[in-house]
Amino acid sequence: MPYEVFQIEALALFPVEDSVLVVDPGGARAADFAVFLRRRGQVASYLEGGYAAWTGPLTVGAAP
Repeated sequence: MPYEVFQIEALALFPVEDSVLVVDPGGARAADFAVFLRRRGQVASYLEGGYAAWTGPLTVGAAP
């Protein structure tokens, strides 16, 4: 998602009272998005290094 679109849609997608984890393939774009969310007062994190850095198990669907 382009950064400009994210800025517009983030207001509707993520209520400020919710925590958000942003993930992308390499981590750089997710870091930018997390900083944007933090600047508006949201608790936001990102996976440093993106999907490529993840070494844990992968699951599909909602968390148990």
